[in-house]
Amino acid sequence: DKIIINSAHVLGTDFYKKCDMKCMCIMLARDPFDIVVSRTFRKDAYRKYVAPEATDLEYLDLNIFRVNRFYTRNSEKDFNAVVKYEDFIQNGDVAFRDLLKVIGIQEINDGLIEEIMYKHDKNNILSGKSKNSANLFTGKRKKVPELMREKIIHELDDVRRLLGYVWLILVVLLEKIYEK
Repeated sequence: DKIIINSAHVLGTDFYKKCDMKCMCIMLARDPFDIVVSRTFRKDAYRKYVAPEATDLEYLDLNIFRVNRFYTRNSEKDFNAVVKYEDFIQNGDVAFRDLLKVIGIQEINDGLIEEIMYKHDKNNILSGKSKNSANLFTGKRKKVPELMREKIIHELDDVRRLLGYVWLILVVLLEKIYEK
C-alpha cells in the first residue's frame, strides 16, 4: 500500500515532504565515482537522451556536476535512513531485510526474500537464469581514460568522503603500483 518514488538524483526530500508529511525518505547511496562512471561510460541510450551533442569531457563534467549537486544539497540527515548500494551487492539478503525493517515491515516471508535475491543475482542474470530486471549493465565495459578517472576522483572527493567512500583512492594508488 506504499508508493515508491525514485528521485533519480533530481529532487531532494523537501519536495516529497511538502507533498506528504508522513512520507519516508530513504537515500540509496552509491559510491559517487561509480555513479559517474556508469552514467558516462556505460549508458549510451541515456547519454543520447540527456546530452546528445556533448563531447566525452562535457558529458563527464555534467555527470560530475549532477552527482556533486545532489549529494551536497541532500545530506544524510535529510533522510529517514541511508542504505548503501554496495551492501546489497555484498550481502543482499541482510541489506534487504534491514531496509524492510526501516520501512516498517516486521513480518518477512523468507521464501519471498530468497526469490527476490535469486531474481536479482548478477550471476543468474548473466547466465540467463533470470530476466535482467535489476538494471544490471551487461554490455561491453569501456575503459575509463586515466585522466578522466583522476578527474572524477579529484572532483568527487568531498562528497565521497561525506558518504564514507574514501577507500577508492587507496585502490587507485595500489593499481598504479602493481602496474609498474
